[in-house]
Amino acid sequence: MNCIVFILMWLLPAQTGSECASFEIVDTLAIGANPGHLSPDGLTFVCGMEDEKGRELLYRWARRSLKARWKGPVHLAGGVNEIPDSVNNMQPTVSADGLRMVFVRNRTGTWDDNDLWMAERRSLKEPFDGVRKLTELNSDSTGESYPFICADGGHLYYTTDEGIMVAGFDERTARFYEPKLLKQPWGEDVLSCWLSADELTFVGLNYMGELLYAERTSPAASFEAIKTLDLSLQGIFLSSPSFSPNGELYLYASVSCYENSMEDDGVEGDEKVLEEVSDDDLINENTSSSLELILILNCKGGK
Repeated sequence: MNCIVFILMWLLPAQTGSECASFEIVDTLAIGANPGHLSPDGLTFVCGMEDEKGRELLYRWARRSLKARWKGPVHLAGGVNEIPDSVNNMQPTVSADGLRMVFVRNRTGTWDDNDLWMAERRSLKEPFDGVRKLTELNSDSTGESYPFICADGGHLYYTTDEGIMVAGFDERTARFYEPKLLKQPWGEDVLSCWLSADELTFVGLNYMGELLYAERTSPAASFEAIKTLDLSLQGIFLSSPSFSPNGELYLYASVSCYENSMEDDGVEGDEKVLEEVSDDDLINENTSSSLELILILNCKGGK
């Protein structure tokens, strides 16, 4: 039985400011991947993937233009991936200049053991070294997850049990300031998020499986929710949204596969837009399993 991904296509504003009439799945990137993010220029993508020893390490994809094919994955060299077998690296995010990376490191496999780490380099020709634990942000009482570093590297957004936290970066000391809770107008906790380069546009995914879009007038102002897209469907976990400059939407998806049909799920094809993602070599037809991948969605048009 093939793995079926059901995505509802509703209105969602694109990064350019025009309203996107609908999205369609056009491709997948990094089958076997874990959450990651696009660079602000849309030309590189970083995420975690398991190596031959079962460790989750950081990898990179690249393309020459927004219309070019992706090439990769390439294992990130340097100290960022030099870790013991019992440690996983995951959920990376990189500044626009490609010189600062923040990611999650986990030693036990439990969510509360997630901690934020940072790696830096002096040029794009060098590997990420200078790895350090962000002790100024990590807490013993909760896990820190899904970091997103803004384009200039000056602010870091990440999630805890309290919600989305934001912390500014002090270039003089090379440390983050005390984090603050980001005021959210939606009423539910947000799992992961993406922000535009000017930090005025916010896109997040909450625990209800909804994609949230909001704007604000300045980085000091509060966000106002203006649109919600319900992506909550059985067997699918989505996180880590990010947009390319031409409006491509990238989402991490963990798709659970069972031996039931579309009718068994109560889904009628004429009421929902359906897209199928399948790989018979990866899915065992006789047992339930999951497929980890990055979905690439394109705007079908707008007004």
